[in-house]
Amino acid sequence: MTSPEARHFTDSFASYFASVGFPKMPARVLMSLMISESGMTAAEIADDLHISAAAVSGATRQLLLWNLIK
Repeated sequence: MTSPEARHFTDSFASYFASVGFPKMPARVLMSLMISESGMTAAEIADDLHISAAAVSGATRQLLLWNLIK
């Protein structure tokens, strides 16, 4: 589980990305992956960000299309 500081960092960057036109949910997922020490499963991302599995799926689909994750 992510610390409160890490969650604040993730949400702050996601808000910044959203302010310049990047969709917020993909931004949150991307930042969560970037600060993780190792890869994360979809369930871990959903639990960490307190979002649904469907939200993770949609966000990761977008990130894959944009070649930002593998």
